[in-house]
Amino acid sequence: MVPVNLAFRLMVFLLIYWYLTDTRTFHEQEMASLQFRIRQYRKAAEYFGNKVLSAENRYTQLAEQNRMN
Repeated sequence: MVPVNLAFRLMVFLLIYWYLTDTRTFHEQEMASLQFRIRQYRKAAEYFGNKVLSAENRYTQLAEQNRMN
């Protein structure tokens, strides 16, 4: 079992190492961040769009059933 202090030191070291060895420019980092956000927004839009479509389909089915009655 690794002591908590040692695990914490290792985590801090790895974070600092990752930060110092990141060779991407600021512009590349910004573009990567924007692309990630765009993907998330597209996923959310697709999810909620599907929800709206399913609700519309249910509404039209109910309307057709009421017309039949």
